[in-house]
Amino acid sequence: MLVFEMTGLIIDTATPKFVGASVPLLTAQEHSHHSWHATAYKGREHGLWRWSWLGAFGRLVLLQSGPLSLASIGGVEAGTLPFFFLPVFLPFVRSSISSLFVFHGLEEIEHGALTGQCLTDKSYLFWRIVAWLGNIGFLCIHLLLPPVVRILWQPAVLLRPRCYGDLVLYYLVMFPTMVATVWWMLWHFVLGLPESQRAYSFAWTLCTSSPTSAVLGSKWSRRVPTP
Repeated sequence: MLVFEMTGLIIDTATPKFVGASVPLLTAQEHSHHSWHATAYKGREHGLWRWSWLGAFGRLVLLQSGPLSLASIGGVEAGTLPFFFLPVFLPFVRSSISSLFVFHGLEEIEHGALTGQCLTDKSYLFWRIVAWLGNIGFLCIHLLLPPVVRILWQPAVLLRPRCYGDLVLYYLVMFPTMVATVWWMLWHFVLGLPESQRAYSFAWTLCTSSPTSAVLGSKWSRRVPTP
């Protein structure tokens, strides 16, 4: 989740930049979310030194690459529902999900459809296709690569019997999440088909329900989440 927290800051910077004056309320909301995210993230950067290359690459692609940046952010925003919902909905790893991930997920579920549609309308089909392909790599890095990097840097974890069970459970969540997000982006971002508000309402209701809240140990409020 630390890798997501790093790139989440970049996404929170890029989204208001490209939404701009199209939806003023959404832009103001994203600026507030960025401030809260930065506050909660402060002090956690020490665990991300091995991912510094990804932060630099993410800023280049998501902030400094013109139409590719706009389309990449649009694809990310359009795919937020399965990206955030499935790790919380599936039972295997949700007890280890950070409060910052949950906070960002609720924020995206709240307005992801609107942001995705706004940026889809601003992107040409060519750039949406290129960004979709690039975002598949983005998902591979964020969802599938972290355990591999952990093992490469700390091979001693392989001596723990629990490691293998945790690894299986992790991929039982993250692989379906990746597949669902890729198809969701293709359907709603590349092809530009409208999203269902019912799906977002269902995700919001389930994620904020008492049983789910108890499992996650999170308080659903507008306060800055405690990392």
